[in-house]
Amino acid sequence: MAKKKGFHVVVEGIDDLYAACRKLKGDAREEALNAVRASARAVKSEMLKRVPVNTGHLKSVITSRSDKHNIIADVGPRSGNKAHYGYWQEFGTSKMRAQPFARPAADKEREKFPQRLRKALKRALPK
Repeated sequence: MAKKKGFHVVVEGIDDLYAACRKLKGDAREEALNAVRASARAVKSEMLKRVPVNTGHLKSVITSRSDKHNIIADVGPRSGNKAHYGYWQEFGTSKMRAQPFARPAADKEREKFPQRLRKALKRALPK
């Protein structure tokens, strides 16, 4: 996906995993995509629990979307929805304390994803 403004969580070694997933075919590819989508839903759910709410707008524009070609997902507030202030909520400013919601949500799922993907691929790959 194209580089976007805002903040991003980087996972070490993820590029190698993406490359391997793009080589998958058939059921294995579908299972890997399902695992990615399940993790994206989990991150979105956790973000919705953690996001600070004043007007509710920031919470209302948190979405997840996946790219089946690259087997990746993107979760967070959509910048086109005038929710750019999510960055300041996450990291704070000189006048406002940080109220992280995205990184803790991603960190919680980061530990679960490898096992989720492993189980999905075991179901799909020949024994």
